Amino acid sequence: MSNFSEYSYNYFERCVNCGNTEFRQMGKGTDRTNKFHKQVVECKNCKLLFTNPIADRRSMQLYYSTYGSTHPRALDISQKQMLFAKEVTEQFSNAEKCLRFLDVGAASGEIMQAFKMQGWEVYGIELSESYIQFIKEKRNLENVYSCEIEDAPFPANNFDFINFWHVIEHLRDPIIVLKKIYSWLKPGGKVNIGTPNPTPFYLLLSSYITAHFDLGIDHTFGFPPKVFEDILNEIGFIVKMHRVYNNPDKRYSSKKTELMRKIGLYKTMQQIIAQKPAI
Repeated sequence: MSNFSEYSYNYFERCVNCGNTEFRQMGKGTDRTNKFHKQVVECKNCKLLFTNPIADRRSMQLYYSTYGSTHPRALDISQKQMLFAKEVTEQFSNAEKCLRFLDVGAASGEIMQAFKMQGWEVYGIELSESYIQFIKEKRNLENVYSCEIEDAPFPANNFDFINFWHVIEHLRDPIIVLKKIYSWLKPGGKVNIGTPNPTPFYLLLSSYITAHFDLGIDHTFGFPPKVFEDILNEIGFIVKMHRVYNNPDKRYSSKKTELMRKIGLYKTMQQIIAQKPAI
């Protein structure tokens, strides 16, 4: 399907999670910068949210190929990332062998370098060639791959910790990718997943009033918290921690969003740490 642009689209005939063929239209897709995705639907069976139609594989690669050149890059590593790498390292203090870390959606390689400084063997996956060039030339990190996540050349039972931070909502088939991540983890290994919460009350109310449903900029899938846990449990993960929290991003702050933060209605983010069962 063409929309008279450089992008092409495919339709989902079945839900990628449960295979159901009946969807409920939630509203026209919206974001603040473009019209990359057209409308949002909900699977009537499992309640997964997704854009339908969805940009095809070539269009996705085209769209993200220059992502790094339009987003800021700096060599500095934030205190938050350093602390996170240290805290994760302490969880694996009894490991006998070299720890392996994978960042899925490595961007400029900041968190890869933070883990490298903690003594980890680090790897990354990133579609943007400019980001990869930055990681290799400025950070001197080599093990970063420019490929679709499904095509990454990693063996099973390979990583102790995988960071999957705000990537899953950009994919064409997140279920396949989660299964890949599960296979890449060593028994007892963990994955840290960040993604928006698409179902706070004010967003549902707004979609009812405006007939637009905003999954977020460039986003293809939305995971209501219970749906997300169900998906991970079905794959075989053990959910160790799941929190839904206020969006800390102040770039789009207004009096309305600040009020919603104060009364707990701006919980548009979620984090899950899930573990592959130990043998």
